[in-house]
Parts: sequence; C-alpha cells; structure tokens
Amino acid sequence: MEKDTYLISEAEKLTGEKAHVLRYWEEELGLPIGRNPMGHRYYTTQDIQIFLNIKELKKKGLHLKAIRDLLPKLREATAKTEVLTVSVPEEVPEIVCDLMPGGAEKMAEEVLKSARAEQQEAFYRILDRLIDQLLLQRKQEERCRRVDEAIRRHQQSQREAAATLEQNRKRRKKNA
Repeated sequence: MEKDTYLISEAEKLTGEKAHVLRYWEEELGLPIGRNPMGHRYYTTQDIQIFLNIKELKKKGLHLKAIRDLLPKLREATAKTEVLTVSVPEEVPEIVCDLMPGGAEKMAEEVLKSARAEQQEAFYRILDRLIDQLLLQRKQEERCRRVDEAIRRHQQSQREAAATLEQNRKRRKKNA
C-alpha cells in the first residue's frame, strides 16, 4: 500500500461526496480502487484527485458515460499533476528565509500552492478542450441525425407521391 492512503470516510471528507456516490462512481467507471488485507477500500491521492475531477465534470453537466470516455486522459493528467517540485525562487536570499520565523517552510508552502494552482489550471484547460471536442462531436452527430431524418422524410414523400400517381392511373383506366 502507498503511504498516502485514505479510508472511505476520509475520502468522503476530501472530495465532499458521500461514500455511496464514490462507490457508485467506482463501479460505473470501473475505477481500480485498492483494498487492504481486510478487504476494505483504500484510496490514494491520485484516486482522490480523479474523484475531484469527476465531481468537476459532473458540475459541468457531463454524464458518467462521457466521463468514462475521458477517464484514460483524466488518469494521465492526474498522474502528471501529482509530481510536484518545490524550489525557492532565486531572488529571495537564504538570509531572509532564516530571519523569518518559519520563513523557508512558508516560502515552500507558497511555491507548492503556486505549482499546484498552475497544474490545476493546465488540467482544466485540457479538460475544457476535451469537453469542447465532445460537444462538437455531439453537435456533428445531431446534425447527421437531422440529415438522416430529412432524407427519410423525403423518401417517404416520394413513395407516397408515387403511390398517389399509381392510384390516379388506375382510376383513369377504370373510368376510361
């Protein structure tokens, strides 16, 4: 087991979703959630991040079926966002960090927050592009459905017109 693991009750608090929702998403999306030796679920930080991303996609109106299609890219993006490097900017001398109580730690926290924010922004940009692609694909499919329906109506009206012409010919023959 990884050292950063969470029980379902902790995952509930971190994601803001109920346990039954997390289990439902796990089942519907086929998420590979680990189990401890007693058979209880445990969630990694990547699992938590995936749940947070799923929650965000649900807020944007996507259904689980669409999210399932995005899941490989979601996992890939989530795996990339977990690798964070923390470095103190060069323009801040070490003396300042030493003089400030907890200065180095505060500086590292700020840099870490900044790095996470940048990665999260990049992730959401990618996510927005994926959503735009899905919406475009949906519009194209809808357009194709409308064209198909128009063709079917046209063919039906041609059949009806041909049937009417045939009936008119038969009447003329009978009357003649």
